[in-house]
Amino acid sequence: MKLYPNLIKSVAETLVQVFVNQQIVEQATDKLFKQNPKWGSRDRRWVQDKIYNICRFVRAYAYALGANWNEINHQKESFFSQLVAVSELLTNAENREEIVKNWPDLDLDLIANNYQTLENTPELRPVLQSIPEWLDGLFCAQMSEELWAKNLAALNSPASVCVRINTDLTNQKNVLAVLDKKEIGYEILSETALLIKGKQQLTQLDIFQKGHFEIQDFNSQQLALQLDVQPHQTVIDTCAGAGGKTLQIANLLQKSGRIIALDIEVLKLAELQKRAQRAQAKNVQTVHIDAYFNPEKYHNTAQRVLIDAPCSGTGVWRRHADAKYKLSPETLQKLTETQASILQQYSHFCQVKGLIVYATCSVLPQENQLQIANFLQSEQGQGFELQSERTFYPADSQFDGFYCAVLKRNR
Repeated sequence: MKLYPNLIKSVAETLVQVFVNQQIVEQATDKLFKQNPKWGSRDRRWVQDKIYNICRFVRAYAYALGANWNEINHQKESFFSQLVAVSELLTNAENREEIVKNWPDLDLDLIANNYQTLENTPELRPVLQSIPEWLDGLFCAQMSEELWAKNLAALNSPASVCVRINTDLTNQKNVLAVLDKKEIGYEILSETALLIKGKQQLTQLDIFQKGHFEIQDFNSQQLALQLDVQPHQTVIDTCAGAGGKTLQIANLLQKSGRIIALDIEVLKLAELQKRAQRAQAKNVQTVHIDAYFNPEKYHNTAQRVLIDAPCSGTGVWRRHADAKYKLSPETLQKLTETQASILQQYSHFCQVKGLIVYATCSVLPQENQLQIANFLQSEQGQGFELQSERTFYPADSQFDGFYCAVLKRNR
């Protein structure tokens, strides 16, 4: 495959934005594509795949290059261009002639030997899998090393794309008919969930714009199902964000009841409102948690409460490949404290005999099992019982990692 200098430069410039200027990789990549609307699908795919591959393995590639990982936040575009060469060499070795043409001064044999040494040195696993030592050590302290090693490797694989069918507006048969006509490959996961094969422009489809499906990870879809939502119930989604699970719950309510979607970010709620309008989910009410928000107004008002708590996001590194480098012990501690506070405050929203689902997109026990255990030992938590809990590990499927606990309020 021919390597084009302008595409190499674009990848390097984007990586500067991610690692030096601390932009989020998704936002930096989206901006790049908007600036280059004439790129074809093949060029866009190569650029995106290369950006994400380097984000996933930047420590390993820097090691292979003989560079100091600790200086990455101060590197120039030329360094990230060399990382493109390393990535291409290690993922597409048959393209060696093109690599030599574009990086004539690089010693490709030395790079390959350095990487082989890395692969054969078990104690350098954090470097090979490109994770900060403190985070690798934390996981090893909270779960078996074997379990963590499997999941760490899985989290460095590309993310899958799943959709959830909006059964208020259509059905599986109708959606499949459109996908077949457009020659879009898929695998049926359930009556309402599909795994999409390959990279597709799903948001350009007419049935997406009409709200017939939403893009949502399959494991993410399992969380709302744990609520056991029944028609005509009141459900509060306490950390609704842009509303992926909110819209699923609205769907489960079968055009009845109501779902109150809370969040601290106005822009996310605005996006939720747009998505709800597209999905024709008329039972969704958004509420901004601002300085005037009165939580007591919602005490004992809901039969079901979803607490999709802010977290480290360790279960979704497949999608957010740069997030592991930007997490710090201080940030994790603040998130853990926020989770505990949210559980205490929002558990009051649940009626007696109602259910709470506490969920995170993390696989770190500190944010999950340990958080629930601490809550149940508190004065407020003693009114609840743990009905079930489950961690959806990335290593068990091609889907994202999550944790959820189902709590029933007894008094």
